[in-house]
Amino acid sequence: MARPVVLMQHTLAQVDPTPRFVFCCSEDVPHGWLFPQCSVVIHHGGIGTVLAAARVGRPQLVVPLAFDQPFWGQTLEDLGVAAVQELEELSVPLVARKLRALLTPSVQRSVEDLAAQLNDESPPIARAVQEIAALAATVEGAGAGGAGREVLRPVHRIELCEDAEGEAEELSVLGRSSGEVQFIFREIAEEHSYGELSKLPGDSIVVDGGMNLGLFSLVLAKRWRGTGQLTVVAFEPAEETYHLALQNLRHHGVPLVAHGAEFGDRDDAVVEGAEFGDAPVVVHCFRLALCDVEREDRLCYFPYLTSSSTLQQHRAAKDLAKERGCFDPRLVQIFFAAERAEPIRCCALSTALRRVERCSARRADSERPISLLKLDIEGSEVEAMKGIDPSHWQRVQRLAVEVHSRSDLQRLKELLTTSWPNGSLWEVPQELIPEHFMLYGLLPGLLQDEPLVACGNSAETVALWSDLAVGGVT
Repeated sequence: MARPVVLMQHTLAQVDPTPRFVFCCSEDVPHGWLFPQCSVVIHHGGIGTVLAAARVGRPQLVVPLAFDQPFWGQTLEDLGVAAVQELEELSVPLVARKLRALLTPSVQRSVEDLAAQLNDESPPIARAVQEIAALAATVEGAGAGGAGREVLRPVHRIELCEDAEGEAEELSVLGRSSGEVQFIFREIAEEHSYGELSKLPGDSIVVDGGMNLGLFSLVLAKRWRGTGQLTVVAFEPAEETYHLALQNLRHHGVPLVAHGAEFGDRDDAVVEGAEFGDAPVVVHCFRLALCDVEREDRLCYFPYLTSSSTLQQHRAAKDLAKERGCFDPRLVQIFFAAERAEPIRCCALSTALRRVERCSARRADSERPISLLKLDIEGSEVEAMKGIDPSHWQRVQRLAVEVHSRSDLQRLKELLTTSWPNGSLWEVPQELIPEHFMLYGLLPGLLQDEPLVACGNSAETVALWSDLAVGGVT
């Protein structure tokens, strides 16, 4: 952008060698002196820096990390005086684009108006105390010794670009963490970790174990070009994430049936959902965790890393994953902030499938093959497999399962040898996550078809598929 940069340099983050257009200064340089010399202020969103930049009428690019910083960034953006950039997706092109948008006359008028308001006589401290006390009284748990509820980074709309057959299509989903959403989207839509979803056979069932924010079902609905109808049976136990997934699917016009936490055999159970008629893809959504038997349990829920939320008995594995470096060390404290345990219900997959079969508006789903069994359920894969009846195992054609340890990988292989004896199995290590694997399976009769299951950009996977094409499966 042909502009010099002044860097408030932390003593632990030396820039060496310093580019000729970067001027470094220590942290004790006063904001009130430095900011008037600049055209834009880029910072983390602390309230002191926010006010210092606003008082001198400078646009702000906020890269929030934690605490109240996301709130202030969103507040400034709503006022039209700033842009917010998530740290997880930070890149030079994104920053440049947002800086150019801030350096416009309309933004400058807004920051000047705000500065004029802030530089007027400040409200009395007594009024501020009254406002804070009134707000605190409305927060559940505050007062009477209560600590109050932690303020979370707000749910916001996250923009994605879905490239289907060379044509870019804008998608957007609601979520709290842009970085997590981008990561999951790349796994599904770009790296094809669960296969070429557009080529799944019609009039079949797809199991989405680990629905999360609904990205898998959303991409499937956007890309599938088969004939007949796909019935997706999706599971997400976390209450907030489940309802966000419903909103995301509805926003893009994907027909769904919202079963909630119901899994019983009652024929009179009421489900939320409009008539879907001959829609190509219909998603049945359950707010349940997959397991071997019907029971109640507790979920360790991570609001900023929803895809890693796990049943309580698997919680220790997350700490082990942190120690092994599975998560970005700069962000790990943010990822696991505001953790809470919430009661959930668990059910066997076959129980939910029978419920879907009973309320199907088309040909009996009990006759349809299960074209893909996809599981990404954070440690509960073995229990979920045990919850599948032999009658349903006979209909499974493909599987793609994320496995979180070598011991679980071995247990799954042993279980599948008995439950799914005709399937050919192979695993692919997840290159960026130590001791994590993708376990794939395919019926022999499908080996000569164009492969529907791959694993990202792994060269090993390409070689495996080359063997499959000539029947070289062991």
